[in-house]
Amino acid sequence: MKNIICATTLIIAATFSSVSLAKNADTSSEAFPTSVNAFPTSVNDQITDSVTQFKSYDLNSDGKISLAEAKAAGLSDVYFKKADTNGDHHIDEKEYMVALVICC
Repeated sequence: MKNIICATTLIIAATFSSVSLAKNADTSSEAFPTSVNAFPTSVNDQITDSVTQFKSYDLNSDGKISLAEAKAAGLSDVYFKKADTNGDHHIDEKEYMVALVICC
């Protein structure tokens, strides 16, 4: 489980965040994977499952989960508040993926 969480954290960092690297760092694709396809199948499957789950919670398909949608999906108010890191009263896909790593 720890390896999965670490791999998921790396995927989120590589996919959604700006990564600062040292001046002399090796930034080739071999040193730092830039695609989800660079990770083992089990990790790819978990990402796909997480994206599918996010989309199933987003009942109106607007790309974000409202508090009402979260409650309909069975997510707690506490989880929603922690996941809504920018305070816009919605959870977007990035916030959802980060919350999966932090809250699980």
